[in-house]
Amino acid sequence: MKTNRIYDILESKGMSQKDFARLMGKTETEVSRWLSGTHNLPTFIVKTKDVNLIVECQDFDADGSGNREAKRHYPKDYWIPAANNLKTFGRWQLLEVRDIDQLKDAITNYISPDQP
Repeated sequence: MKTNRIYDILESKGMSQKDFARLMGKTETEVSRWLSGTHNLPTFIVKTKDVNLIVECQDFDADGSGNREAKRHYPKDYWIPAANNLKTFGRWQLLEVRDIDQLKDAITNYISPDQP
């Protein structure tokens, strides 16, 4: 579970939930909701010289709300094509990462797939 991994990381760094909230620029209440599972972890953007990569750190397949296809559908079929057609803010793509422990590798492999 992602939240358990975040708790482990915070503990290993000697950080409190309040410290984490301050670091993320969020309220402690919002971070508490992420860690309790009542709100999803945020999506974020990795900007490179070639692409603005929207990184989604949620497990779409485990979504109990029944909205998992809609969560994929709107960014992939509407928002990203519209942003790319506008050509004002560069090229956009979506990356879904299901395992937070694989986040760094997933982003690195997506941006530089030919690197060892």
